[in-house]
Amino acid sequence: MNDITGGVAKRVQHVRVELKKSQGEIAEKVGLTQSQWAKIERNERKLDIETLVKLKTAFKSISIEYILFGKGSFFVQENEMSVSSNVAEDGKTVKKLLSYTDYLEREIEEYKLDIKTFENAIKAKGLDIGELLGGKGEADVG
Repeated sequence: MNDITGGVAKRVQHVRVELKKSQGEIAEKVGLTQSQWAKIERNERKLDIETLVKLKTAFKSISIEYILFGKGSFFVQENEMSVSSNVAEDGKTVKKLLSYTDYLEREIEEYKLDIKTFENAIKAKGLDIGELLGGKGEADVG
């Protein structure tokens, strides 16, 4: 899995630790086995929409925005809970966010391939990438 979902895995683990819960306790609340939850934390299994909604339902104080994007605190303030709870209940909104994250991951991979293809074409023509980029050497590029 990549950096984006890897970040989600790290943040899910961070939230669990802050909640002072074991993997088994969290897994039970969201309808998974301890082993399945451990795979999410190790980034070997994706956090799906249903599990995310169950997690938010079980632990209303957690921030979905933090889990998905690393923004803000991992817990929401009491006055923000009603808004945040509505997000958890609106599976379509969260699903759209996850779909967009998947889309961005694919776009990043395509851009990486485009850059590599461009670099190879430049090298094949015997051109110096550093000169084309205004004096930056290869080590300075992507």
